[in-house]
Amino acid sequence: MKLVLSLYPTYGCVADKNKLLLIVDTQKERIEFIDLNIADTNDIMCLKGMCYSGQYLMMGAKTNTNTDRLVVIDVVTGKMSSSLLIKSKDIHTMISVYRGRVYCASTGTNSINSLVLSPSTNNLIKDTFHYKFESDLHINSICNWNRRWYVSYFGEGWRDNNFENGAIVELTKNNRKVYSNIKQPNSVFFNRNDEMCFCESIRGLFHFGRSIAHVGGYVRGVIEDQVRNGYWIASSALRDVLAKETVLYFLNYDGIIEQKIDLHTYTHEVYDIVEAKGCLDMLL
Repeated sequence: MKLVLSLYPTYGCVADKNKLLLIVDTQKERIEFIDLNIADTNDIMCLKGMCYSGQYLMMGAKTNTNTDRLVVIDVVTGKMSSSLLIKSKDIHTMISVYRGRVYCASTGTNSINSLVLSPSTNNLIKDTFHYKFESDLHINSICNWNRRWYVSYFGEGWRDNNFENGAIVELTKNNRKVYSNIKQPNSVFFNRNDEMCFCESIRGLFHFGRSIAHVGGYVRGVIEDQVRNGYWIASSALRDVLAKETVLYFLNYDGIIEQKIDLHTYTHEVYDIVEAKGCLDMLL
């Protein structure tokens, strides 16, 4: 399986600002940066949430300015483009609803936003608020399952390092809490058995159905591998730890780690993982 990882590059390892996306061949354990062949990369610090919508890989780009960008790769033609985001900021997760349209967790505005691409140019033509939270919750992950929306957040007080009251809520049930009092939840999704899975990031835990596995580090970014029967999980370096170890693990359905791929020379922080498709699958 070949994976695409959005990341924050390791300081000093990247001479070219275009190298903010990583491809990993998990079978051969080969790793390379994907060059972003777009002009507007000087202000981009990292890529965060991403998803496929039709033939497009769409990614939220965090910048050091007041506005962030949407980066799009057409995986059929290989063409890349970049658009300024209007209302979305610091996108942590993206979910496709149909071709050219996605919903995103706009963490910087504490909202779920709707993004629409032009079918002819791949450029962003609409960026609107879909649902905005009144409290300062640091929403970071959204999931649509059986027409139900689920959102994870750190909880009020997170700016003061109070991470005890994180939660996952179901928006279609008046924000009913599915999980509460969890620490920094991320990467919510449902597996092939329709079981909720998520990371309790700062504790290094991965919840899958009724099971919990201790992975270690700061876990965020998960993709299910149904062929191999397990999950690929990124474990990033904790920000207060000097040894910046960042690892991609394969965890089988029994919660046992079967493979470890070292990433620390490329990145100290992984945000999201998708499977390589189209022209990206032909790399490595």
